[in-house]
This record gives sequence, structure tokens and C-alpha cells, in this order.
Amino acid sequence: MTGEYGSFYYRTKVPHVVDDDTIDVTIDQEFQTVKNARVRLFGIDTAETQYVNPDAEEYRLGVEQTELIRAWIQAGQYNYDGEWSFILDSRKDATGKYGWFLGCITRRCDGSELTDSLVREYGESVRY
Repeated sequence: MTGEYGSFYYRTKVPHVVDDDTIDVTIDQEFQTVKNARVRLFGIDTAETQYVNPDAEEYRLGVEQTELIRAWIQAGQYNYDGEWSFILDSRKDATGKYGWFLGCITRRCDGSELTDSLVREYGESVRY
């Protein structure tokens, strides 16, 4: 299904949170076809946890943001009575230079969007 700005919508599972702005997803491409992909969250620039001193404030904040994402994902899986708990709104139907999709994730149980949840918790400083 195509959305605004040429984006594409897919029913999605989120089996793994990589870090505070990247998740692994399983995408329902219909007709009993699925694809596993890595998605970089669109419009978010969070604190880093890789290649950062574990004693640094940035690292601590990155771990905190990652835990928020894990809790958000878990709530979406728990509160949706179905196999595909999320919708991926990919910003293009292709991958970027790292082989990742760029997109937004919405919970089907309540319509909550992950990027908006991060901005509510951490303010506009995480939006780019």
C-alpha cells in the first residue's frame, strides 16, 4: 500500500531492537511472502551507544532510549490480538547506503507512532 510522499505501508513484526534508532523487522509482503530487514527510524537522531565510551553521558542516554523503545515495542506486541502488531511506513521502497530501510513504526493496538513517543519523552532534541 502506498502512502503520502511515495512511502509504503507494510504489516510488520519487530523481533529485535538494535539500538535507540534502529530496529530489525519482519515485513509482510503479502501472498505468504515475508522479508527481514533493518530499519533506521525516520526523523530521529538519538544518543549513540556504539563506539562511545560507556562512562559517557551520551552512552547512558542511548541505553535509556533503547530501553524505552524495547518497552514501547513490547507493549505493542502484548496489546495487539494478532500476528502483525505494527505498521512500517517506509520512506522509500529501497534501502540506503548501509542496506537499511528508512521508516516509521506505528503500533496497531493504539495508533501510537514510535518517533512521536521518543519526542514526547526526550523533547525536540531527538528530532531532525
